[in-house]
Amino acid sequence: MSKITLNGCLDLHIHCHPDVKERSVNDISMAQYCIDSGMRGFLIKSHDWSTHDRASIAKTLFPECEIFGSLCMNLSHGPRVNPFAVSQAVKTWGNSCRCVWLPTRESAFDMKRNYAKHPGIPVVDAYGNVLPEVIKTMEICAEADIILASGHSSNEETVALAQAAKEVGLRKFVVTHATSDPWMLSLDTLKKCFALGAYVEHAYVALIWGPETPFPHYKPCSIERILEYIAVCPERTFLTSDLGTAGLPAPHDGMAAFMNLLYTYGISTKSIDHMTKTVPAMLMNLKEQTTRQEQTT
Repeated sequence: MSKITLNGCLDLHIHCHPDVKERSVNDISMAQYCIDSGMRGFLIKSHDWSTHDRASIAKTLFPECEIFGSLCMNLSHGPRVNPFAVSQAVKTWGNSCRCVWLPTRESAFDMKRNYAKHPGIPVVDAYGNVLPEVIKTMEICAEADIILASGHSSNEETVALAQAAKEVGLRKFVVTHATSDPWMLSLDTLKKCFALGAYVEHAYVALIWGPETPFPHYKPCSIERILEYIAVCPERTFLTSDLGTAGLPAPHDGMAAFMNLLYTYGISTKSIDHMTKTVPAMLMNLKEQTTRQEQTT
């Protein structure tokens, strides 16, 4: 019998329909899953489209579920990081844009790694300095008090971004995919990012992708490595599923499996609460709920 419930948890990395790739859930079905499973809410991510407007509509249908959207700085929004798109997103009715992702699958790092002809969308210059448009985006996110996430950046870029975020006064700089191949941080990079005030995400999908999955070329991470990385700074760590891809578990099932796996490996319910409730609630500007994780006997 499950030891850990989903009651009150928030998943800040879910892919939903409508999207350009096949997804296992849509915004409406995900909201219903949250209500049925006791989850507090979720944040929708698309590599190509803004999702904050969709989130606002879904929230009107499911007011008891916290539903947030985001904006991802890929080529759909231009060949460079686009501060104007970000400024408009944070002004949109509903106040649902709670995260801006720096470039992901069209990042300079990913394009180079995949030998693409397109150079990708840069976040730093040839000398490793964070670009002015990225700094401006950080300033917009800082003023709105929302997340700026590292996206698919290299280790070196991530440290530079974390340093710039600290200088700008951005409270919610998030390192995405800290234990997900091929963007996995080195332990040294992880420590540098924590020292600069970053928050760090660990996604369940990193444990289960690989051969015979929709992501056959990605190497799965071990639970031991995730545990090692969590131990460095658990107070600034949070868990997500990064699910929604057709052919993989539904996001809420993946989150439940992740939480229970950590519990099996000795992580306390208090720590799991912190990584699935307290930190995500703070990042979403929500008040922390007073109820604790339920245990069954």
